Amino acid sequence: MTGSDRRLDTDPATAVTRRGLLGAVGAASTAALAGCGGVENPLQSEPRLDADRLRKMVSSSPPRVFRPLPVRVEQSHLDDAVARARELLADVPASLTEAQVPNGVVRERLARVRDEARAGIEDAASARTRREAMAAARRARECAAEARGTWAAIDGDLTAERAAERAAPVRDRLAAARDDHRYAGGDPAAALVVHALVEELFGRADEALMDAVQGDVRAETSVLAVGAVAGLVERARASVDDAAYVADRYRASLSAATTLRERFRVASERLVDAANTRAPTSRTPAGIPKRLRETPSAWALESLHFDAADDDWAAELRRDGEPARAVVAAQSRLVAVTAYDGLKSAMQRDDYEPIRTADRVAGIRSDAVDAATRWRRDDAHRLLERHEAAEYDRLVRYADSEFTDLDEDPKLSWVASDVARYVEAKWLLESVYGTAPTVSDAIRS
Repeated sequence: MTGSDRRLDTDPATAVTRRGLLGAVGAASTAALAGCGGVENPLQSEPRLDADRLRKMVSSSPPRVFRPLPVRVEQSHLDDAVARARELLADVPASLTEAQVPNGVVRERLARVRDEARAGIEDAASARTRREAMAAARRARECAAEARGTWAAIDGDLTAERAAERAAPVRDRLAAARDDHRYAGGDPAAALVVHALVEELFGRADEALMDAVQGDVRAETSVLAVGAVAGLVERARASVDDAAYVADRYRASLSAATTLRERFRVASERLVDAANTRAPTSRTPAGIPKRLRETPSAWALESLHFDAADDDWAAELRRDGEPARAVVAAQSRLVAVTAYDGLKSAMQRDDYEPIRTADRVAGIRSDAVDAATRWRRDDAHRLLERHEAAEYDRLVRYADSEFTDLDEDPKLSWVASDVARYVEAKWLLESVYGTAPTVSDAIRS
């Protein structure tokens, strides 16, 4: 998993992939329990959880924690992005018939990306923040371009090779924008949030162009492959547009600026060193009481252990010339180490209550929601903390979505990975607060 895979600002639906380990751990652990001799499986002895209580628990969504962006994004920039998406969609039929597209798979995919483009346009208009609006508009542009490319291959003579040729000018723009990126900044926290987003968008553009020109999708001959290449090129173009815009707007807002690239590099190293002094050295969590093994808390601990022990991401980003994202990665690891220590210590106490009832699940969720509440106000002095907390707030919302449509009282084993997300989010959100002084010192000294 590369650094850019771990945290993409552009798609909240996939933002929890960094913690997809929970699902894998839950499935593997549950399957393995049948053959475990001499160890009681707590999940097998659990009563069913009250579905009504669980549905009520998630009946009202908590306010979201949004990632900040200390740049004033003009409405005209958003309007231009949406206009681009509408322009791309204009050539795609509003409805698709079997006569137009005989292949049902192609017809379904074309209709889906066309509808996703329309949804992205609507999301850009209704987004709560300009950062969210930009992300929605980028998604709309990519989907609209894929729809247009697919239709052009059906109704015309566009090929994947010709679609890929359009990547060349985008790559030139990306190279020029990177050369112009000077890491100017005033307040280090604000600068870090801005430059981390710019780096992320540059990386997203680079990967999209590579996939369009060299990826397996280009080697395919289907009309869907043509659309996919066209979508990748537009993803890159939209990412460069937003990266260059944000960097320019931020730089123009500074009355006086210094270059912070080296400060970010040093800060990421300091934060990694701080995490390394406390990071787990065992390959798996150790010292967990037998009665708590194979429980949601244990699965949350294993996920935290995975992130706490992973010291490669920040170093990889530094090597790739992304010092701002390296700081964010190091901050995430320090938060994970702190959360791991906290949860492990709690589980080792004799009075730690295992999760066995719907009320206990609701209590854990309430703790996570309360921990996120402190980051929901727009506090200029908490930019880095809100930037990090938004990642873990999404864990709560992702888990919530799994409880909304319960039609019977579930066994704990059925929802254990989602309960584990609440446990993990609680400790991570609390640890963002606990590590804030260390992070602030690292970027300001």
